[in-house]
Amino acid sequence: MNAWAEEIGAELLGRHVVIHNYRQGLGRTRVRRDNAPVEIEVSDTPLTSLHPHGNQILQALVLHELGHHVCDFGEPGFRTVDKRSRREGLAAMMNILMDERLERQLRSRRPEWGAYFDRLGAYAFARNEHNVPIGAYARLIEREVSEVEGAIRRGDIPGRLLQPDAGESEMRVALRDSDMLRIPGLLPTHVAFMMCFRCGFDPQSCADPRVAEAINLVPRNLKELSHAKLLPLARELANLIGARENLTQELTLLQQKVQDNPDVLGQLGEGIDRLVECNQLPGWERKDASKIRMTPPSRAQIKREVPLHVPGARF
Repeated sequence: MNAWAEEIGAELLGRHVVIHNYRQGLGRTRVRRDNAPVEIEVSDTPLTSLHPHGNQILQALVLHELGHHVCDFGEPGFRTVDKRSRREGLAAMMNILMDERLERQLRSRRPEWGAYFDRLGAYAFARNEHNVPIGAYARLIEREVSEVEGAIRRGDIPGRLLQPDAGESEMRVALRDSDMLRIPGLLPTHVAFMMCFRCGFDPQSCADPRVAEAINLVPRNLKELSHAKLLPLARELANLIGARENLTQELTLLQQKVQDNPDVLGQLGEGIDRLVECNQLPGWERKDASKIRMTPPSRAQIKREVPLHVPGARF
Protein backbone atom coordinates (compact mmCIF):
# COMPACT_ATOMS: atom_id res chain seq x y z
CA MET A 1 0.00 0.00 0.00
CA ASN A 2 2.92 2.34 0.63
CA ALA A 3 4.10 1.97 -2.97
CA TRP A 4 0.57 2.58 -4.31
CA ALA A 5 0.19 5.69 -2.13
CA GLU A 6 3.54 7.02 -3.28
CA GLU A 7 2.64 6.43 -6.92
CA ILE A 8 -0.76 8.15 -6.63
CA GLY A 9 0.75 10.95 -4.54
CA ALA A 10 3.35 11.60 -7.21
CA GLU A 11 0.63 11.65 -9.88
CA LEU A 12 -1.66 14.02 -7.98
CA LEU A 13 0.87 16.24 -6.22
CA GLY A 14 4.23 15.72 -7.86
CA ARG A 15 5.72 15.22 -4.39
CA HIS A 16 7.02 12.42 -2.24
CA VAL A 17 4.37 10.87 0.03
CA VAL A 18 5.08 9.23 3.39
CA ILE A 19 2.37 6.99 4.82
CA HIS A 20 2.12 6.08 8.52
CA ASN A 21 -0.14 3.68 10.39
CA TYR A 22 -2.86 5.44 12.40
CA ARG A 23 -4.47 3.91 15.47
CA GLN A 24 -6.79 6.65 16.78
CA GLY A 25 -9.10 6.62 13.74
CA LEU A 26 -9.05 5.75 10.07
CA GLY A 27 -7.17 8.61 8.50
CA ARG A 28 -5.80 12.12 8.83
CA THR A 29 -3.27 14.49 7.32
CA ARG A 30 -1.95 18.00 7.90
CA VAL A 31 -0.90 21.05 5.93
CA ARG A 32 2.64 20.36 4.80
CA ARG A 33 5.62 22.65 5.20
CA ASP A 34 7.22 24.02 2.05
CA ASN A 35 9.37 21.40 0.30
CA ALA A 36 8.52 18.80 2.98
CA PRO A 37 7.16 15.36 2.04
CA VAL A 38 3.39 14.96 2.16
CA GLU A 39 2.58 12.88 5.23
CA ILE A 40 -0.68 11.00 5.64
CA GLU A 41 -1.82 8.58 8.32
CA VAL A 42 -4.28 5.77 7.61
CA SER A 43 -5.39 2.75 9.59
CA ASP A 44 -4.71 -0.77 8.38
CA THR A 45 -7.85 -2.00 10.19
CA PRO A 46 -9.85 -2.49 6.96
CA LEU A 47 -7.29 -5.14 5.98
CA THR A 48 -6.49 -6.70 9.35
CA SER A 49 -10.21 -7.05 10.19
CA LEU A 50 -10.62 -9.25 7.06
CA HIS A 51 -13.32 -6.96 5.71
CA PRO A 52 -14.25 -8.35 2.27
CA HIS A 53 -13.58 -4.96 0.66
CA GLY A 54 -10.79 -3.92 2.98
CA ASN A 55 -8.26 -3.20 0.27
CA GLN A 56 -10.57 -0.82 -1.60
CA ILE A 57 -11.57 0.91 1.64
CA LEU A 58 -7.91 1.45 2.45
CA GLN A 59 -7.25 2.81 -1.03
CA ALA A 60 -10.18 5.21 -0.58
CA LEU A 61 -8.71 6.41 2.72
CA VAL A 62 -5.37 7.09 1.05
CA LEU A 63 -7.06 8.94 -1.81
CA HIS A 64 -9.19 10.98 0.57
CA GLU A 65 -6.23 12.17 2.62
CA LEU A 66 -4.23 12.98 -0.52
CA GLY A 67 -7.29 14.77 -1.83
CA HIS A 68 -7.08 17.34 0.96
CA HIS A 69 -3.65 18.35 -0.36
CA VAL A 70 -4.96 18.51 -3.93
CA CYS A 71 -8.30 20.23 -3.33
CA ASP A 72 -8.02 22.11 -0.04
CA PHE A 73 -4.67 22.98 1.52
CA GLY A 74 -3.07 24.51 -1.54
CA GLU A 75 -6.02 26.49 -2.84
CA PRO A 76 -6.09 30.29 -2.50
CA GLY A 77 -8.25 31.48 0.37
CA PHE A 78 -8.50 28.11 2.11
CA ARG A 79 -6.91 29.25 5.38
CA THR A 80 -9.07 32.37 5.58
CA VAL A 81 -12.30 30.46 4.95
CA ASP A 82 -11.27 27.70 7.37
CA LYS A 83 -10.67 30.17 10.20
CA ARG A 84 -13.93 31.99 9.52
CA SER A 85 -15.97 28.78 9.46
CA ARG A 86 -14.54 27.80 12.85
CA ARG A 87 -15.39 31.19 14.32
CA GLU A 88 -18.97 30.82 13.10
CA GLY A 89 -19.35 27.28 14.46
CA LEU A 90 -19.55 25.87 10.92
CA ALA A 91 -16.48 23.66 10.93
CA ALA A 92 -18.44 20.38 11.01
CA MET A 93 -20.66 21.37 8.08
CA MET A 94 -17.71 22.75 6.10
CA ASN A 95 -15.83 19.48 6.62
CA ILE A 96 -18.76 17.53 5.19
CA LEU A 97 -18.94 19.76 2.12
CA MET A 98 -15.18 19.78 1.57
CA ASP A 99 -14.99 15.99 1.89
CA GLU A 100 -17.75 15.51 -0.65
CA ARG A 101 -16.24 18.15 -2.94
CA LEU A 102 -12.78 16.57 -2.99
CA GLU A 103 -14.18 13.10 -3.58
CA ARG A 104 -16.28 14.34 -6.49
CA GLN A 105 -13.21 15.97 -7.98
CA LEU A 106 -11.19 12.76 -7.66
CA ARG A 107 -14.05 10.64 -9.00
CA SER A 108 -13.95 12.69 -12.19
CA ARG A 109 -10.30 11.72 -12.71
CA ARG A 110 -10.71 7.92 -12.62
CA PRO A 111 -13.90 5.81 -12.48
CA GLU A 112 -12.27 3.18 -10.26
CA TRP A 113 -11.57 5.80 -7.60
CA GLY A 114 -15.30 6.44 -7.44
CA ALA A 115 -15.84 2.75 -6.69
CA TYR A 116 -13.35 2.96 -3.83
CA PHE A 117 -15.18 5.98 -2.36
CA ASP A 118 -18.48 4.11 -2.66
CA ARG A 119 -17.01 1.31 -0.53
CA LEU A 120 -15.80 3.82 2.04
CA GLY A 121 -19.13 5.63 2.14
CA ALA A 122 -21.09 2.41 2.60
CA TYR A 123 -18.91 0.62 5.11
CA ALA A 124 -19.97 2.54 8.22
CA PHE A 125 -23.43 0.99 8.21
CA ALA A 126 -23.95 -2.70 7.54
CA ARG A 127 -27.52 -2.25 6.24
CA ASN A 128 -28.41 -5.76 7.34
CA GLU A 129 -31.40 -6.45 9.56
CA HIS A 130 -30.94 -7.08 13.26
CA ASN A 131 -33.61 -8.57 15.49
CA VAL A 132 -34.56 -6.90 18.76
CA PRO A 133 -37.12 -7.73 21.46
CA ILE A 134 -40.32 -5.80 20.90
CA GLY A 135 -40.25 -4.71 24.55
CA ALA A 136 -36.87 -3.04 24.08
CA TYR A 137 -38.17 -1.26 20.97
CA ALA A 138 -41.24 -0.10 22.90
CA ARG A 139 -39.07 1.34 25.68
CA LEU A 140 -36.95 3.24 23.15
CA ILE A 141 -39.94 5.02 21.60
CA GLU A 142 -41.79 5.23 24.93
CA ARG A 143 -44.89 3.28 23.95
CA GLU A 144 -46.70 0.19 25.19
CA VAL A 145 -45.84 -3.10 23.51
CA SER A 146 -49.39 -3.49 22.18
CA GLU A 147 -49.21 -0.01 20.63
CA VAL A 148 -45.90 -0.81 18.97
CA GLU A 149 -47.21 -4.07 17.52
CA GLY A 150 -50.25 -2.32 16.07
CA ALA A 151 -48.20 0.59 14.71
CA ILE A 152 -45.78 -1.79 12.95
CA ARG A 153 -48.65 -3.74 11.39
CA ARG A 154 -50.16 -0.48 10.10
CA GLY A 155 -46.80 0.75 8.82
CA ASP A 156 -46.83 3.79 11.10
CA ILE A 157 -43.39 3.02 12.52
CA PRO A 158 -40.46 1.11 10.99
CA GLY A 159 -39.81 -2.56 11.65
CA ARG A 160 -40.92 -6.04 10.68
CA LEU A 161 -42.61 -8.32 13.22
CA LEU A 162 -41.04 -11.73 13.86
CA GLN A 163 -42.17 -14.69 15.86
CA PRO A 164 -40.46 -15.25 19.24
CA ASP A 165 -37.20 -17.16 19.29
CA ALA A 166 -37.26 -20.75 20.46
CA GLY A 167 -37.94 -20.90 24.18
CA GLU A 168 -39.09 -17.27 24.35
CA SER A 169 -42.56 -15.75 24.47
CA GLU A 170 -41.76 -12.18 23.41
CA MET A 171 -42.12 -11.17 19.78
CA ARG A 172 -39.14 -9.66 18.05
CA VAL A 173 -38.75 -6.86 15.51
CA ALA A 174 -36.38 -6.80 12.54
CA LEU A 175 -34.80 -3.36 12.12
CA ARG A 176 -32.29 -1.97 9.62
CA ASP A 177 -29.92 0.96 10.02
CA SER A 178 -32.12 2.94 7.63
CA ASP A 179 -35.07 2.42 9.97
CA MET A 180 -33.31 4.58 12.55
CA LEU A 181 -33.85 7.54 10.22
CA ARG A 182 -37.61 6.98 10.33
CA ILE A 183 -37.96 7.18 14.11
CA PRO A 184 -38.91 10.78 14.97
CA GLY A 185 -36.48 12.55 17.27
CA LEU A 186 -33.98 9.70 17.50
CA LEU A 187 -31.11 11.09 15.42
CA PRO A 188 -29.72 14.62 15.45
CA THR A 189 -30.61 16.18 12.11
CA HIS A 190 -26.90 16.71 11.36
CA VAL A 191 -26.26 12.97 11.75
CA ALA A 192 -29.25 12.10 9.56
CA PHE A 193 -27.98 14.55 6.93
CA MET A 194 -24.55 12.96 7.16
CA MET A 195 -25.96 9.43 6.71
CA CYS A 196 -27.90 10.47 3.60
CA PHE A 197 -25.43 12.88 2.00
CA ARG A 198 -22.26 10.86 2.55
CA CYS A 199 -23.42 7.27 3.19
CA GLY A 200 -26.13 6.87 0.58
CA PHE A 201 -29.32 6.55 2.63
CA ASP A 202 -32.57 7.83 1.14
CA PRO A 203 -33.34 11.32 2.51
CA GLN A 204 -37.02 10.87 1.70
CA SER A 205 -37.18 8.17 4.38
CA CYS A 206 -36.14 10.57 7.15
CA ALA A 207 -38.65 11.53 9.79
CA ASP A 208 -37.27 15.07 9.62
CA PRO A 209 -38.15 16.64 6.23
CA ARG A 210 -35.34 19.18 6.64
CA VAL A 211 -32.80 16.50 5.69
CA ALA A 212 -34.16 16.10 2.16
CA GLU A 213 -34.55 19.87 1.89
CA ALA A 214 -30.92 20.38 2.91
CA ILE A 215 -29.60 17.85 0.41
CA ASN A 216 -31.61 19.54 -2.37
CA LEU A 217 -29.78 22.78 -1.54
CA VAL A 218 -26.40 21.27 -2.47
CA PRO A 219 -25.71 22.20 -6.12
CA ARG A 220 -24.74 19.58 -8.65
CA ASN A 221 -21.59 21.52 -9.45
CA LEU A 222 -20.34 21.26 -5.86
CA LYS A 223 -16.94 20.03 -7.02
CA GLU A 224 -16.44 23.26 -8.95
CA LEU A 225 -17.19 25.63 -6.05
CA SER A 226 -14.38 27.55 -4.38
CA HIS A 227 -13.98 27.50 -0.60
CA ALA A 228 -15.31 31.04 -0.50
CA LYS A 229 -18.54 29.82 -2.11
CA LEU A 230 -18.72 26.77 0.14
CA LEU A 231 -18.95 28.95 3.23
CA PRO A 232 -22.35 30.56 2.49
CA LEU A 233 -23.67 27.13 1.48
CA ALA A 234 -22.48 25.69 4.81
CA ARG A 235 -24.12 28.61 6.58
CA GLU A 236 -27.43 28.03 4.78
CA LEU A 237 -27.40 24.30 5.51
CA ALA A 238 -26.48 24.79 9.16
CA ASN A 239 -29.24 27.37 9.61
CA LEU A 240 -31.75 24.95 8.08
CA ILE A 241 -30.90 21.85 10.11
CA GLY A 242 -29.50 23.55 13.22
CA ALA A 243 -26.01 22.05 12.87
CA ARG A 244 -23.75 24.47 14.67
CA GLU A 245 -22.06 24.43 18.08
CA ASN A 246 -24.73 22.21 19.67
CA LEU A 247 -23.75 19.15 17.59
CA THR A 248 -21.39 17.75 20.22
CA GLN A 249 -24.11 18.07 22.84
CA GLU A 250 -26.60 16.30 20.57
CA LEU A 251 -24.11 13.48 19.95
CA THR A 252 -23.63 13.11 23.70
CA LEU A 253 -27.38 12.70 24.15
CA LEU A 254 -27.48 10.18 21.30
CA GLN A 255 -24.65 8.20 22.83
CA GLN A 256 -26.58 8.05 26.10
CA LYS A 257 -29.57 6.66 24.19
CA VAL A 258 -27.31 4.03 22.62
CA GLN A 259 -25.97 3.03 26.03
CA ASP A 260 -29.46 2.89 27.54
CA ASN A 261 -30.89 0.84 24.64
CA PRO A 262 -28.09 -1.49 23.50
CA ASP A 263 -30.43 -4.15 22.07
CA VAL A 264 -32.00 -1.71 19.64
CA LEU A 265 -29.26 0.87 19.06
CA GLY A 266 -26.03 -1.11 19.44
CA GLN A 267 -25.41 -1.39 15.70
CA LEU A 268 -26.35 2.26 15.17
CA GLY A 269 -23.72 3.20 17.76
CA GLU A 270 -21.09 1.23 15.87
CA GLY A 271 -22.06 3.01 12.67
CA ILE A 272 -21.68 6.40 14.35
CA ASP A 273 -18.28 5.21 15.61
CA ARG A 274 -17.25 4.65 12.01
CA LEU A 275 -18.33 8.17 11.04
CA VAL A 276 -16.24 9.53 13.90
CA GLU A 277 -13.25 7.46 12.81
CA CYS A 278 -13.63 8.85 9.27
CA ASN A 279 -13.56 12.38 10.75
CA GLN A 280 -17.10 12.93 9.47
CA LEU A 281 -18.42 13.77 12.95
CA PRO A 282 -16.88 15.21 16.13
CA GLY A 283 -15.54 12.56 18.47
CA TRP A 284 -17.52 10.86 21.16
CA GLU A 285 -16.24 8.38 23.71
CA ARG A 286 -15.73 5.08 21.91
CA LYS A 287 -15.41 1.76 23.69
CA ASP A 288 -13.83 -0.05 20.73
CA ALA A 289 -12.39 1.87 17.81
CA SER A 290 -11.27 -1.24 15.98
CA LYS A 291 -14.59 -2.69 14.82
CA ILE A 292 -15.39 -2.61 11.13
CA ARG A 293 -19.05 -2.97 10.20
CA MET A 294 -20.00 -5.29 7.38
CA THR A 295 -22.92 -7.38 6.24
CA PRO A 296 -21.85 -10.91 7.18
CA PRO A 297 -21.64 -13.10 4.03
CA SER A 298 -21.76 -16.87 4.07
CA ARG A 299 -18.41 -18.59 4.44
CA ALA A 300 -18.64 -19.77 0.83
CA GLN A 301 -18.93 -16.17 -0.33
CA ILE A 302 -15.95 -14.81 1.58
CA LYS A 303 -13.01 -13.96 -0.65
CA ARG A 304 -10.42 -11.88 1.08
CA GLU A 305 -8.89 -9.34 -1.26
CA VAL A 306 -5.15 -9.70 -1.56
CA PRO A 307 -3.58 -6.58 -0.04
CA LEU A 308 -0.99 -4.69 -2.01
CA HIS A 309 2.27 -5.95 -0.53
CA VAL A 310 5.49 -4.02 -0.77
CA PRO A 311 8.67 -5.26 0.98
CA GLY A 312 9.50 -2.94 3.82
CA ALA A 313 6.03 -1.38 3.94
CA ARG A 314 4.82 -0.16 7.29
CA PHE A 315 1.72 -2.35 7.14
